[in-house]
Amino acid sequence: LKAQTVAADVAITLSPAQAMDPTGFVISDKIKLEKVDGGPGAHVKVEPSDKPFKGVNKISFTYDKAPTRPVTLRIRYAGPVNGDDDHARIDTSQGIEVGFEDVWAPVRPNFGLMFTVDADLSGIPADQVAVAQGRVTRKGDHILIHRQFEDIDMPVAALSGLKVTRETGAEVYARNPDGVLEGAVRRHAGQIVAFYEKLYGGLPASSLPERLVVLPRVGAAYARRAYISLPDGADELKKIPGPIP
Repeated sequence: LKAQTVAADVAITLSPAQAMDPTGFVISDKIKLEKVDGGPGAHVKVEPSDKPFKGVNKISFTYDKAPTRPVTLRIRYAGPVNGDDDHARIDTSQGIEVGFEDVWAPVRPNFGLMFTVDADLSGIPADQVAVAQGRVTRKGDHILIHRQFEDIDMPVAALSGLKVTRETGAEVYARNPDGVLEGAVRRHAGQIVAFYEKLYGGLPASSLPERLVVLPRVGAAYARRAYISLPDGADELKKIPGPIP
């Protein structure tokens, strides 16, 4: 595959009630759908949409009869992965970051479907460290992600030169762990997790460690369950006098 592209064969297992939900799924209109199958008695419709934002195709499934057992949808596709401003978020020679805004995997347009994940991602170079939710392991050029808890998205970042610092209840991934922003994050990450554990009486083991990844990109930070992505803020930090406490 060329850099900043994806080829995938996705299986989505839904309950009978979820299968009858007319909301459907969306995926980037830059991606070519090669096969879409909803199982026996399914009818598939693909049409342009502007929800939740422009540049997506909506995939809808209807059935001759309401399913009485879980339904598995299969969607095979290939195409480019771009940020919402049509520019790669980080230098493609160094790594990749994908999330909901890239619409690189089919998701509900109303954020209404929470899902677990079993993913096998191949083609990520061995020198790139992958960061995602749940249990992340590497076998050769394959990254295996097993996420037992549900979320609306499956964010993944992989970057060469990332170093991990482990704090109590948290992992911080950064190229420069002692940088101005990175150092502040490391100093406080474990304290923040401990504060919320005390406040809510403990967090589920599957939600720990909380992973924070600092990437060489511009744009906003965002958070999912047990995952936070931060830009390194290199340009903005030049404008701040003095150290960050």
